[in-house]
Amino acid sequence: MNRGGFVALMDAVIFSAVILVALSALLGLGITAQDGDDRDVSAILGSVMSAEVRMSDLAEDGDGSMVRVSDLCALWVSTGDGAVEEYLEEALDALSGGRGYRLDLSFGEYSRSIGDGGERESMAAFADVPVTTGGTLQAELRLYRS
Repeated sequence: MNRGGFVALMDAVIFSAVILVALSALLGLGITAQDGDDRDVSAILGSVMSAEVRMSDLAEDGDGSMVRVSDLCALWVSTGDGAVEEYLEEALDALSGGRGYRLDLSFGEYSRSIGDGGERESMAAFADVPVTTGGTLQAELRLYRS
């Protein structure tokens, strides 16, 4: 084997290893752009509030009609429907990436919350979402550092 080629190959391997160690250290420390974090929580809140689900997925006697999650949130805030709460918890658990969260919802004179939060809040997003039956649902999602 050519000695110069072997040295070049070893140099490339060592360089790659150093780059991998540096990247894993940066990712392990959670160094990300603050603007990216803000978009992340806004995207999660927007995704949850604009999603549509089939009524049959939430209730045994529900038909196959599609309904916006924001409308279901307004119903849950007003009535305390447990199926909607369970759906929201599952969705937020999946979308939060293992971080603690708290979703505060207000509709008219009623308000409800989901999630335990955490010690250190890292980002928050707010939204006023129109409800099909009238009125506005105020939503505030806070994500916490793990």
